[in-house]
This record gives sequence, structure tokens and C-alpha cells, in this order.
Amino acid sequence: MSGNRIPMRLKRLLLFALPVLAGLALLAGLKRNRPDAARTAPAETRVSARIITVAPAAVVPQASGYGTAMPARVWEAVAEVAGKVKVIHPRLKRGALLPAGTVVAEIDPSEYKLQVAQLAAQTEALAAQIDELKTRAELDRAIWETEQQAQRLKERELERQRSLWQQGVIPEAEFERTERDTLAQKLKTQAAARTVELVPAQLRVLEARLAQGQAQLDEARTRLEHTRIATPFEGRVAAVHFEQGQFVSRGQVLAVLDDIALAEVRAQFSVDDLRRVVGGSSATSFLDQARKDNLGIGLDIAVRVRHRSGNFATAWEGRFARLGDEADPATRTIEVIVEVPQTYEQAQPGLRPPLFKGMHCQVELAGKPLPGRIPVPRHAVRADGNVLVLDGDSRLRLRPVRIAWQQGDMAVLDGGIEPGETLVVSDIVPAIEGMLVEPVADEALAARLLAEATGKGEADD
Repeated sequence: MSGNRIPMRLKRLLLFALPVLAGLALLAGLKRNRPDAARTAPAETRVSARIITVAPAAVVPQASGYGTAMPARVWEAVAEVAGKVKVIHPRLKRGALLPAGTVVAEIDPSEYKLQVAQLAAQTEALAAQIDELKTRAELDRAIWETEQQAQRLKERELERQRSLWQQGVIPEAEFERTERDTLAQKLKTQAAARTVELVPAQLRVLEARLAQGQAQLDEARTRLEHTRIATPFEGRVAAVHFEQGQFVSRGQVLAVLDDIALAEVRAQFSVDDLRRVVGGSSATSFLDQARKDNLGIGLDIAVRVRHRSGNFATAWEGRFARLGDEADPATRTIEVIVEVPQTYEQAQPGLRPPLFKGMHCQVELAGKPLPGRIPVPRHAVRADGNVLVLDGDSRLRLRPVRIAWQQGDMAVLDGGIEPGETLVVSDIVPAIEGMLVEPVADEALAARLLAEATGKGEADD
């Protein structure tokens, strides 16, 4: 009996395994009897991207350079005479504004007044001698004419005496006496003639001395005028190098005044940028315009000078004045001098400063508009020279383009894309040819691009 008994351990194993095996068999049966599920392809995803419509525009070629503002004229108050400074203007201090004609200093004029008085007396004396000589010359000429008349009478008497002597009417002694009187009268006439002939030479000598004296007097008066030093134009005092009571020598620089009516900015521009800006000009002769000092008007170039300091920015309208005298071979740049008039008159305290000397400025040149050009955002042109466009099915296409030039945030294309095409301006990574795009029109970017292309990219300050 005991041999037919199932061991307790095996019995427990069977009790656990039988339910598990039954469950597995049930699952297998359900899987075999389950209908096949329908298989569907995954849906194609769309990538959202900003787009603009390519449009032609009259692009204004622009160039930008940087330079430092300087006054167009700088006047140095140079002492033209030596002496002790007697008077100094109370506002002659660095930074002060002085009107034109302001006497900034006066050198002691006592010595120069004395020189003027002495030379004036000398010239008056010479003028009196000339008048005396002219009067005496008239008298000498009258005496000479009288002596000539007397000589003619003596000569006629001599001829009459000669005839009587030859006829034996009068003795020889009487004839000889008449002959001696005639010779004596002739000598007197010649002496009177020499006196008259010497008058012009004497007069020239006196007149030369008078002219010399007058020149010395004019020079002395000029030196006297130079004791007063006055400003030739309205300006700002840049430096003062003397004090009241100081003895100054001739040629010493006393003060420096900067013109505030006209400022200059000398900025460097690349040769290519400058060539592009000037290229659309209507000037017939560069040399003729330069000779007329009218280069900016002849070249149809607009100028704007900007200054930025932190969050503050201001701008002034300028004019193209002239080019520098040489190109920089190291940087391949040319110096352009622009003029900015009346910045002090345009200044408003706390809102708009004048163009101070030493301000670092950006100079923007704008040439004549070039119609029919294709501007695109600069960042839309990839490093490989392609742009991204959409076809009629909103699928992405890579398009190689040629860049004519770049300025600011804009690239002007010279081929590869046509007006009316849709340009992707978003940076799609990865950009796969043929991928489906969900376009989102970026009207703000299109407006900024058009404004920059037509030269209205930044509001006037």
C-alpha cells in the first residue's frame, strides 16, 4: 500500500504547475483564433517655418564707415607782436563759447602807439618837402623861361652889333662887350634849365622816401591793431596758454578756438563699398566736381552721421565733401571727409547734443537707387551658398544663388531666385530636400527688409 502512494513533494509541484499550464494553453488558443489587425503607414509630419515672398526693389547701395568728429576750422590765437598782456577776456576759458569778433586779449599798445606817432610825423614832413619842391619847381621854371627870353634878346642884339661892327659903325670893343653879355646870359639860361631838370629826380627821391615812410607807418598801425586779438568766427575755446600780465613773444600761441559752425568726420571706407555707392552716380566728371568743391552734389550721395553711447543715439544730416589723398594699402580703405553743418544750432539740452570734437561716429553713405534688384535677409543665405525655397506643394527645395553684395542685414542677389518665389527664412535643421513645410508668413521681416533695401531701415533721430 505504501508503494502506491504519491510523494508529498511531487503532489505539491503538480498542484502549482497544472494551473499555469492550463493558462498558457488558453492564451495560445486565443492568439491563434484572433483576427489579424489592419496595418497603417505613419502620417507625414510638417515642419513649421517662417517665409517671405521674394520681391524686387529699388535697392539703395549703402556703405558704412567710422571716424572721429573734428572741427572744420581751428584758429590759433598767435601773438603777432611782443609785449605784456594788458587785458584778457573773462570768458576766455576752455570749453566756453565766444562770438565772432570777441577781443580775447590785448597786449600793451603804448610802444606801438609811439611808433605810429613818430612815423606819422616823418611822413608829414616828407609830404611838406614834396609840396615845397613842387612850388619851387614852378618858380624855377618861370625863371628859366625868363632867362630864355633874355637870351633871345641878347642874341638879337649881338647880331645887330655884329652887322654894325662889320660896317664900321661901332668899334670892336663895343661888339665884344655885347658878345660877352650874350655868353653870360646863355650860361644863366643853362643853369636855370639844369635846375628845372633836376626837379623830377629830386621829387622821385622824396616820393620814394614818403612811400617808404607810409609803408612803415602802415606796418606800425598794423602792429598796433595786432595788440588786440579777436576771434575770426564763433567757436569753442579748446585751449588757453597765457595769463594776464604775462609777457608774450611774437609767434607765441595764446589760445585755440574750434569752429562750431561746421564739423568734419574723416571715416574709412572699403574700396568695394565706396565703388558701389558711387557707381550709380550721374556725375559726368569726377575731376570737374572735385575742382568745384561740389563733389557730394555731383555724385548724388546722401550722408548721415550717427553717434551712439549706450542706449543713447543721435544722428545728423551731412554732405560728401572730398576724398582723402591716398588709399591705405594695409586695410584697402579710402578716407572720406564728410561735413556736418550747424550741429550746435540743432542741439537740444538733454535730448540732442551737438557734434563734439572727438566723438566716435558712424558715417553712412547712400547712393542712387538701383531698380529691379532682389534683396533677401542675409541670414537666409546658407554657408554653402544655397537658400531654402518652397515649391507649389509646400515642399522644401535647396536653390543655389549668386550674391551681388551684402550690406547690413541684407544680401542683394544676382541670380538663382525669381520674384514671387517663397523664401524660407527660418533655420531648418536638418534641411531635407522635399520635406513638407508649414509656412508662416513673416510680414514684419518683409517690411524691415524692404525698408533697409530702400534706405529707410532706421528711423531718423
